Amino acid sequence: THRVRRTMKLFHLSFASLLMIEGALALSTPKLSTATTAVPSRAVVEHRLPYDEDFDQFPSVYEEATDMLDASSLIYAITTLRKRALDQIGEDGGDRLEFYNSVMAENAKRLGIADYPIRQKSVNGKDDDGGFFGSLWSMFKGRDKPKKERIKDPKAVLRSSLTANEILQFISENKSVLKEEVDQNVNDALERISERGSSMVNEDDMDTVEYFLDEYQDRELVCAITVSRSEKRVTVTFRGSSTTKDWIQNLQAKTTTLPNELKEDPKDPEEYSIHSGFLNYLETGGYSKDITGKRATVFVDVNGKKVTRDYHINKIAQRLLLKNPGFKLYVTGHSLGGALATLFTFRYAAIRKKKGDRSRLPKTTTCVSIASPFWADESVRFAFEKLEKEGYIRHLRISNNNDAVPTLPFVSLDYPTRAMKHVGMNMKLYDGGKVSFSYPKSNNALGRVAGNSLITNINWSAPWKVLDYHETSLYFNRLKIANTAGVLDGTNLNDLYVRKGPL
Repeated sequence: THRVRRTMKLFHLSFASLLMIEGALALSTPKLSTATTAVPSRAVVEHRLPYDEDFDQFPSVYEEATDMLDASSLIYAITTLRKRALDQIGEDGGDRLEFYNSVMAENAKRLGIADYPIRQKSVNGKDDDGGFFGSLWSMFKGRDKPKKERIKDPKAVLRSSLTANEILQFISENKSVLKEEVDQNVNDALERISERGSSMVNEDDMDTVEYFLDEYQDRELVCAITVSRSEKRVTVTFRGSSTTKDWIQNLQAKTTTLPNELKEDPKDPEEYSIHSGFLNYLETGGYSKDITGKRATVFVDVNGKKVTRDYHINKIAQRLLLKNPGFKLYVTGHSLGGALATLFTFRYAAIRKKKGDRSRLPKTTTCVSIASPFWADESVRFAFEKLEKEGYIRHLRISNNNDAVPTLPFVSLDYPTRAMKHVGMNMKLYDGGKVSFSYPKSNNALGRVAGNSLITNINWSAPWKVLDYHETSLYFNRLKIANTAGVLDGTNLNDLYVRKGPL
């Protein structure tokens, strides 16, 4: 009995200590403010928003969230299909690298880009595989073994531009290859996109995926850029955690300190710190230890110039926006993809601000991140909020109650340690259609620790189901229930910024 009491006492002390540590490190985490009633529509809010005049009208929160969840779910299925198609070309005796470069050249010609990136042969004449550790990775991960299922017409799947109807056809024809990647939510997403396409008289007006960055999916970030002519927007979608390498990047929770290029006031921080794993993925694809590492040279343009991933993605997105005047820019992703989407939005908006009125690009970038982990410190939050106030960023951060991923990593793993922060307007989904909206504020911090704590966000009655709360399927279901219950009627992100945010 004495041993049991002592053990329980130690457990309670440890539990309390962990809560205190989280409390000390999360002094600026946002407070949950439940919004179970409808937010007034934008028409009744008398407030001048800092967005472009043509961009004052945006869809509702439900429409934006649903469309971006569709994109964030579909990218898992279509990129898995494309990887299998590329592997099949290699298995049949083709040159994967040569075929990839030919697709990139086709992309560049179609989009009118001269300095498109190419893959290089390594010194031994083989495709670059990430060096010594990349070779070990390929030996032990067991993911590159040939599969029995074969893709129908793999070269068609790998074309540089695919319409929504073509994607629907490819996924329907190859469900045996995709298996777990195709669930009811993916089918629903395909149906919604197909319905939009069916209303187009001209096939050229259909939603199309105009660009993929997905050749080395086991080792690098994966993204796609879509043009929706029905919604008049260009969407950059980052894939979430699918491979062991993705999870390794998630766990690289040290920070990289960069100068604050947005500093305008003496009170502004001189520098800010970003999750090194995510920054590394966005800059170099995960090869180098920092953004200037030598491994980054595996991704160069035809003129021999180094090209970082986000630079190239940025350039493609800008070209598509210039080809489609009046279109909005959206960025989205689930899990790891959510963190990459928010970081990309932050960097893109900073570039757009520097260009000022000289730019013919839309001023505002809308980011919808789903289940994103922490990726920045308090200084980034300060700079990010500044861009929100000036109308360069609208950010809807969607999280699930009991999803542990958005609560990690709550502290960096370097010295001195830094408390990691979220940015943007948070929409948190619960069972039964309940929804809460909150925006990060720095006052009354201790009262907000519980809502963002790893400990209090885990369902301790069934902790083994922790990853179930992270799946896009549950996000879809909770969002649908909330909308059916009328909780989200009239809710617009612009209004939320006025009512609860920095505007």
